[in-house]
Amino acid sequence: MIHDKKFLDSRHIWLSRLLIVSFLCATNASLANETYNGRWQLDEKNSDDLQDVMERVRRENQEEIDQKEQERQERQQRPDIFGRDRSWDDNRARGATAVIPKLMRTMISSEIIKIYFSRKLAIAYDKNFKRLLTPNPNGRVYSASGAGISKDEIGETLSYVEDGILYIETRTSVGRLKERIDALQVPGKLIIDWSVDAPAVPRAIEMRTVYDKL
Repeated sequence: MIHDKKFLDSRHIWLSRLLIVSFLCATNASLANETYNGRWQLDEKNSDDLQDVMERVRRENQEEIDQKEQERQERQQRPDIFGRDRSWDDNRARGATAVIPKLMRTMISSEIIKIYFSRKLAIAYDKNFKRLLTPNPNGRVYSASGAGISKDEIGETLSYVEDGILYIETRTSVGRLKERIDALQVPGKLIIDWSVDAPAVPRAIEMRTVYDKL
């Protein structure tokens, strides 16, 4: 009986400690989520400008783009011995552009972003576009329940949290859009690192926007 009582006591202690750790983890996660909540205004001085970034990317890639265009024209001039229609290749090449769709521009260039983050994540970009996501709190891992996966007009999205940082990866019509959203690094600042990786451009388009909490 004494041994049984000691076993039960040690088991209760272990369970109590586990509950305390779980509570503290949940509390810390909740506090981290609340750090994101609120209205955020663009800090233009410390943010990249989308038009400037696009112009720089165009300059950097111009030689490679010109080379591809020359190769495309040469292919178009060569007869196809099988008599196949080359219009598909032509349309595909003409679609190779670094232009970012309007909706994506709205997101990246937003002057005001409003965030509510609890179990779900709601983001409003300049009141012009809203997203409702369910970030996976366990990180970028596969979930049989589909946790972290959503779909809206911008595309199919995987969202997750790692070390309190929000990650949003969206498969769009022009390529993959990635967002790294951090409200923990600098108090009162929301830092978003954007990356657009599209087959139409040789390298990813990357930029950063910084916001102040209102």
